[in-house]
Amino acid sequence: AKFLRENNTSRDLTQRIFKHVEFALHQQSRRMLQADVELFKYLSLPLQNELALERNERTFKNHPLLFVLCRDVPTTMHKVCGSCLQWVIIAREDQLFTTGEEAAAVYVMHEGHAIYSKRRREERAKHYSVKEDMWIAEASLWTKWVHVGDLAAATE
Repeated sequence: AKFLRENNTSRDLTQRIFKHVEFALHQQSRRMLQADVELFKYLSLPLQNELALERNERTFKNHPLLFVLCRDVPTTMHKVCGSCLQWVIIAREDQLFTTGEEAAAVYVMHEGHAIYSKRRREERAKHYSVKEDMWIAEASLWTKWVHVGDLAAATE
């Protein structure tokens, strides 16, 4: 709190920061993270990758191509999971990406809710609800992609 006061942080941003920290601490107390398990630091890379695949299996079962790859070439998918997956936690009202920004990743909503807003020229923006297990910016898997809308978290 002292840092925020000394740097004249607005009341609104200060409240959002405290709310997100409270949420993150609650999540951490609810769920153990892989990084919290000391013994996992000693796993071989192939075992770490296999664990990553199993942790994300729910996500891949919902994608036709990745489901087939998990079934038919699991060792390849172990490597993909070990080197390409990253968990991102965003706070309510955080913008994950904006229109015109080059896509850096594909995202899958695991928990919470977000709003994707897309505007065409002078038209009013259309808003789409993004819920659990939905894929976002999937095209970035297959091609160089520039976002054509904005994505903001609606919940912590």
